[in-house]
Formats: sequence, C-alpha cells, structure tokens
Amino acid sequence: MPKQAFSLFLFLMIQATLCFSQSRISGSVKDTAGLSINAASVTITDQNGAGILFSRTDAHGKFSIEIPSRTDLFLKVSAIGFKPFSLALKDAGVEELLLRLVGNVTRLQEVAVKSSSPISKSKDTLKYKVSHFREGQDRVIVDVIARMPGIQVDEKGGISYNGKRISKVYIDGENLLDRNYKLATGNIPAGAVEQLQVIEADQPIKALNGYVLSDDVALNLTLTDSVRTVITSNAQLAAGNQAYYGELSSMMFKKKAKAISVFKANNIGLDLLDEMEEVGESSANELKAKSPQHYLSMQSEVIPDIQQKYYLMNDDFSGSINPLFSIGKDWTMRLNLSTSQLKRKYRFSNSLAYFLANADTIRYNEQQDNVYRYQNWNMKAQVEKNSPNIYLRSQTSLDLPKWKRNGQTIQNDQSFKQGQPSNDHSISNLTTLVKALGKESVMEYRSLVQYQKTNEQLLISPGIHEEILNSGAEYLKAAQQVFTEELVIEQNIAFRKRISQLVLSAAAEFALEKNQLLSHLGVTNLAGEEYIPGTTFRNDIDFQHVELRGNLSALYQFKNGSLNVSAAPGLNHITYQDHQKQSESKQQYFVPNPALSFRLNAGKFAQLQLNYSSETEFGEIKDIYSGAILVNFRQFNSNDVPLPRTDHQNLSARYSYRRPIHMFFYNLELSYRSSKQNYISAFTIDSGLTKAIAVDFDNRTAQFNFGANLSKYIFFIGTNFSVRANLNLQKGNTLYNNEVNPFKAVQLNAGSSLRKKISRGISLAMMYDYMQMSNRQQALNERLETLVERHQLKAEWNHRISNRLFYQINYSMVNFRQSLQRPTSNNFFDASLRYNLKKSGGVFELQCINVLGQNLYSQSSSNANELSRYEVPLRERTFLFKYSFSF
Repeated sequence: MPKQAFSLFLFLMIQATLCFSQSRISGSVKDTAGLSINAASVTITDQNGAGILFSRTDAHGKFSIEIPSRTDLFLKVSAIGFKPFSLALKDAGVEELLLRLVGNVTRLQEVAVKSSSPISKSKDTLKYKVSHFREGQDRVIVDVIARMPGIQVDEKGGISYNGKRISKVYIDGENLLDRNYKLATGNIPAGAVEQLQVIEADQPIKALNGYVLSDDVALNLTLTDSVRTVITSNAQLAAGNQAYYGELSSMMFKKKAKAISVFKANNIGLDLLDEMEEVGESSANELKAKSPQHYLSMQSEVIPDIQQKYYLMNDDFSGSINPLFSIGKDWTMRLNLSTSQLKRKYRFSNSLAYFLANADTIRYNEQQDNVYRYQNWNMKAQVEKNSPNIYLRSQTSLDLPKWKRNGQTIQNDQSFKQGQPSNDHSISNLTTLVKALGKESVMEYRSLVQYQKTNEQLLISPGIHEEILNSGAEYLKAAQQVFTEELVIEQNIAFRKRISQLVLSAAAEFALEKNQLLSHLGVTNLAGEEYIPGTTFRNDIDFQHVELRGNLSALYQFKNGSLNVSAAPGLNHITYQDHQKQSESKQQYFVPNPALSFRLNAGKFAQLQLNYSSETEFGEIKDIYSGAILVNFRQFNSNDVPLPRTDHQNLSARYSYRRPIHMFFYNLELSYRSSKQNYISAFTIDSGLTKAIAVDFDNRTAQFNFGANLSKYIFFIGTNFSVRANLNLQKGNTLYNNEVNPFKAVQLNAGSSLRKKISRGISLAMMYDYMQMSNRQQALNERLETLVERHQLKAEWNHRISNRLFYQINYSMVNFRQSLQRPTSNNFFDASLRYNLKKSGGVFELQCINVLGQNLYSQSSSNANELSRYEVPLRERTFLFKYSFSF
C-alpha cells in the first residue's frame, strides 16, 4: 500500500459510539398443559418483521429481554413443535407476561426439502445457494449470477431482478462500492461466495424503518468462512499477437475491515472506462450529484451492437483502491480511489439519409479516423453511522476527467482535421442525517453542495462552412470554445410522524442552481489573423434557478399493502442575463407536483404496484443560449424561445410474481407518459450542414410502454429458461426545413435465453434478441416510413473434460434488415482451452478471439426522419496465452 494512501487511511479512521435508553420486559413461556418450554426463541421485531434483539427461555421457560424505547415493536416467541406467538409491545403492559404456545405438528420431510432447495425465501429476502448454480468454468461471482433464475446480467455488468434494476450490492451486509458494484461482482472469485441474497424493498437506514417504503432491490453476497480470514490476491497475465492483458486484484473481507483493490491493463478491446461506470439504480429519495453538461463533439458517438472486444482498438490502464473500516458501534468509514489512463483508436464510415417531406433526400457520407486519450482521477470519502435512533452519512467526492480527441474526417469528399480537448472539475458533498424524536417521529435532513466547471474546444482545420464563417473565402482554422461553471445547492429537511398505521410527513426544500456560459467561435484566415465572425457566434450568459418546495405526504400501511398520497408544491424563480445582448429575463412559476402510489401484496407470491405523478421540468442554461455554437463539424445550435417548460403526466402499473421454491418468476409493467412543451427543436438541413434552433411551439408528445419478463427453471429437463418483451409507442412532432410533421415511432424488443446442463461436465447456453424500429412521418401530401430489424443470437458451449482440462466455444451473430438497403450479416466465433495445474493451483489458458477473422461490421438505425448505415473495421484474429494464479 502506498505511504500516502496508508497515511490517509490512518487520518480518516475515527471512533464514536452511541448509547440509547432501553427498558426490559420479562415473562415465562408454557404450553397449553402448563409445562414450561425450554430454549424457546424470543425476538423483538419491527412491524416489517425484521429482528432487532434476540433471547431464549431458560430451563424454567423464563426470559428477560431489553427493548428499545419504541412502541412500534413486537414480541415474537417461537419453538419447535409450537405455533409462533406475536404480541404488540404497546399492548404488553408492565407486569410479567405469561405466554402459552399452541402445539403444532412439524412435518420433518417438508423441512428437509426446504433446506436442500437452491432457493429459499425469508420475509423480503430471497436466498440463492451459490454452490447449486456454480459450474467448473466460473471464475468470478457474476458468472454464477448470470444463470440464476429470475436474475439478468446485461453486457455492461448491470444486474436486474425480475425485470427491476438493482441499486447496490452489499458484501456481508456492508456497502463497499455503492452503485459501482461491478468491481465486486466482476472480481470476487465464484468460490468465495456461499449465498446470494436478493433484498426486496431495500431500505438500509435503520432509523427510517416503518416510516418510508422503498422500491429498491439490492443484493447481498454472503462470503464463505475461509475468505473472511485471509487476504486473497489474484493475478492474470496474457500475451499474444500484438496483444496483452494484465490484472491484479487483492481482497480482504474481515469483520472490521473490508477492501477490494483492482488494477487492469490491456489492448484487446476490454473497455476499462466501463469498469468504473456506475450501473446501480439511484434511490427515489436520494440526492445525486449532477453530471457536467457537454456542448461539443466530433460526431463519432455511434455505438456498435456487438461486444467491444471485436472492434475497440485500445490501450487502457485502470486502478482502484476501495477500503471500508468498522470504526465503532454502528460506525463505518469508506474510501474509494480510482484512476483511468486510456487510449483508443476509432475508424468508421457512416452513410446518413434525411427524408424530408416535399424536398429532396439529403445524404451525408462520412469517414473518421480518430485517436482519443482520457485521464481521470476520482476520490470518494465517506463516514456513516447507522443505528435505530440516528443515521449519519457524509460523502465527499472529487472527479477530474480530461479528454484529448484528435482525428481526420472526410465528409462528402471534403477532408479536414479535428481536435477536441476538454477538462472537467467537480467536487461535491452529500450529507444525510436522520434522528429519532421520541417514540413515533423522526427528523430527516439531506444536503447536496456541488461545484463543477468544464472547458471545451473544437478545432477544425482547414476551416469549413466558408460561406457562413468567412464570406465564402477559404480560411485556415475554426476554433469553437465553450466554458461553463456551475454551483448546485440543495437543502431538505423533513419531519415524519407515525400514528398507528399512518405516517404523516412534511418537508421543506431549498434548491439553488447557478450557471455561467461563455462561448465564442474564432476564425484564423489565410494570413494567420484571428477574429470572431460576428456577435451571433458569442455567448455570455448567467443563469440562476431558485426553488422553494414543500412536500406533504400521507402513508397508510395496511396488512397487505400501502397507499401513499403526496404533493410537492414548488415556487420557482428563474433569472438569466444575456450580457452579449444586454438583456435580462425574470420569471416565476408555481407547480403542485402531486403523486400517488399504491402497493398490494396479492397473496404470498405476488405484488401489484400502481403509480401516478405529475411533474414540471424547466429549461437550463443549455436551453436558452441564443448565440450559435458549432457543436460538431456539421451542426450549429442556438435557441430563440422563452424559457423551456415541460409538463409531464405519468401513469404506471407493475405486477410481479415470484415463487422461489418452484424457481418461477415473472412481471408485467405498463406505463404511459404525456408531455407538453412550449418549444420544439427546428432543424434546417442543407448539404453538409444542419442548423438547430429551439423555437416557440405548443409541442405535445405521448409515450406508451409495455414490458414483460418471465424466468423459469424447468426441473424435468434441467433447464433455466427466460423470455422478455418490450413494446414502446411514441407520438410527437418534428420540424424540418420549416415544416411541422407528426410522427409515430414503434419499437419492439423481444428475447429469450436458455441454459441447459447437459451432463455433469457439459452445459449449453443460448440467447436470442429481436428488435424492430418503425418510424412513420405524415407530411402534407405524403407519408414517409423507415423500418429497421435486428436479429441477435449468442450461443455458448462449455465442456469440462476432466477436473483439470476444460474448453469453451462461443458463437454470436448480429443481422440487420433495413428499408431500401441490403441486409447485413455479422458472425463471430471465439474459443478457449483451459488447463488447471495440480500442484500450484495456477491455470493456463489459450484463447482465440474472432476465429473467423471477420474484418468489417455493419449496422443500421433509424428515427423519424433519418436512416443511417454504420460500418467499422474489426480487430484481427487474436490469440492469447494466459496464466492465472492466486497468492
């Protein structure tokens, strides 16, 4: 460990304890015949059934247990052979209790079946026995998670349970990585995890138990005893034909200290920028730091629909150190340090066609050859206390990303160079404090303070768009510069009062967003002189949005569900000054923001959720600048509109069903969203150039979405099968070349997967995905329509020949069918052979990527007016000889 990091750890380690008053309840437990019951379990639980304190009866059936000074708790008594007994503590009185348990016949055979099941359920927690799903080729725990019924893992490592994205992954109950849980699931060895737990309605703040309901889903990895006692270190080294890969990871999971450190480097197409990406879903009531606003690009952001290892020409290094310390009763301290040093090369061609009503089709042919370099340093330091009476969390983050992009571009036979350097700086603090006030109320305080700035440039030489920027004459260089600065402050205080099954909440919030935008477009003529071609290419704007918001809500919890009604009325005061035009605008808006949420547990296995909300969004500084910005080599953007305002109406319904013992899961989800905007983006398209401007317009859109997921383990054939479908319908308007055209867009995504263990050493996995995009635009005298289909198939064959020899074959196919274009077909084979050494425990592996040697990939896409065909050269056939070992 570096000396600097070790010193920082020592500096941040602090200790504190919290004591809170407790009372005691005593009594005895007997059966209906008056005989004392020995070793009966006595538990203090909250109203959700979560255990808080535990005890047992002595040989005379007596017990005595301390209880927190809260009246929303229950006393639960259970013993083998008897029915459980539960009593609300507020009804217990002060005298010694005499509790009688009624006998119950226990069928031992049923108990044995449940204990041997690979999946079990307890309250809101689903437990998967990892050893049942683990196979010999699995290296890390995400390999096992991907084949568990009811759980899906996407290409970027994001995990969903029964169609819902999870928020975080705990490690033995500790939140080490927040939403960036890929560092855990992608590096913890598969054999290190004993049980995976799915926590539905995850609400980790103990002081808020019984006051708020959560829709979050989280995972908890319960580790094996052997892993908890040692520091585990793993390494992988690989080399091949102009290819290399290296990985070093170290993990410690002791009771008082946990840490994951990972360092990786490669040039085989594994994107380490994705390694640091947060994939967990944010909680609904969580304040979150804002991402920086970027204005400029080199217009090369198309993402191929295949794995990056086939096309990404990279040279990447990343490293992260993530320790967590338990520093006292209920106290933890966490540090997350990471860095990325990346270089990648992009070469592609793109053919675009704009279909415009009552006008000729406009076509672009583009080719780019770019080199991107990226550096980033990120730090998060957090201290947290989580007890039944008080919760405190303070997290400070520092983010320093830096991009340097350069390349050669050809558009419609015009060649020019591009450069796009950019720097971001962001520092923020998130603080949450929850304090119990007496027995039935809590106070909650949340704070976000963030400062960030960005500095972007787009350099193009020789200069383009001469008729606009240099009176039609040639010139040497165009330089677009954009500088932004932002301060965000959000302060929220809430009071919650519980009255039996009703929770009343009142909150007040203050939010300030202050921005500055400076931009100008410079031109260098043939004589080397620099100048700005008119005031229409400059911006000097200050923007300020102050919001005062209240929040009133009533949460009623009944036996099988809950009903939550709320309103968040807000007064918004927005001002902005355009110093270039010497103009100022001040506007005030009042919005009610009502919401309703209903939840019903339909029996033991199903849940129904209904939600409604109305909300209003206001434009930001990026929506009101009037000076033209060259956002990329073929597009100018500006705005000529009052402050944008968007009113949303949202309706959704979700029905989920899970029957763990039968390994059967499915969910259905319907949603409708209507939006009303006071502006529309108007595009003027000419050969080689697009001008975009926001204009005043009564713009209405509607979106309907239906989704379904089903997962079932079919016992009699030993197969895990899943199917999913999503249908999205959207109606709206486009404005191209001064003509408003209504459009309808339909997108269908469907897929299925099958995993079959053919024998003890052989398994087969197959996944199929289908996507169809249909866009219809109605013009005055004609209707335009584009259609794109995608078929994607993946197959994986695993064969363990012996305990030491194993091979794997992978096949993937992506085909596109596009209106007015020839179909494209892309096929890939990969293979690997692995040999485990008997004495050292190391593993030798020979990999071959892109066995067929396909050298070009093609894909198609469309929207309401645009149809494109994208082609990118692929990496050559790659051989890798890898050695993996632990130490």
